[in-house]
Amino acid sequence: MRSQQERLEQLHIRAAELTEQKERRTLNALRAVSVFLFVCLAGVISVLDGFQNTGGPDDYTGSSLLDSSVGGYVLVAVLAFAAAVVITVICMKRKDKK
Repeated sequence: MRSQQERLEQLHIRAAELTEQKERRTLNALRAVSVFLFVCLAGVISVLDGFQNTGGPDDYTGSSLLDSSVGGYVLVAVLAFAAAVVITVICMKRKDKK
C-alpha cells in the first residue's frame, strides 16, 4: 500500500500534467488563430495590391487617407489592432491565473 505522502506526490504530479496539457491546448489554439489572421491579412493585402503611391507631398499627410483606394488598408489596420488587443487581453488573463 502507498503511504499518504506517496499519494499526495502522485496527486501533485497528475495535477501538474493536467495543467501542462491545458496550457498546451491553449497555446495551440492561439497559434492557430495567429496563422489564420496572418493568412487573412496576406489575402487582404494581395487583393488590395492595386494601390499606387504617386509620391506627392499630399501622400505623407492625413489627407492621403481620404483616397478611396486606401480604405482597405485602414480596415486591415483596424482589424489587426483589434486582434492584437484581444490576444493581449487573453495573455494577461492567463498570466493573472498563474
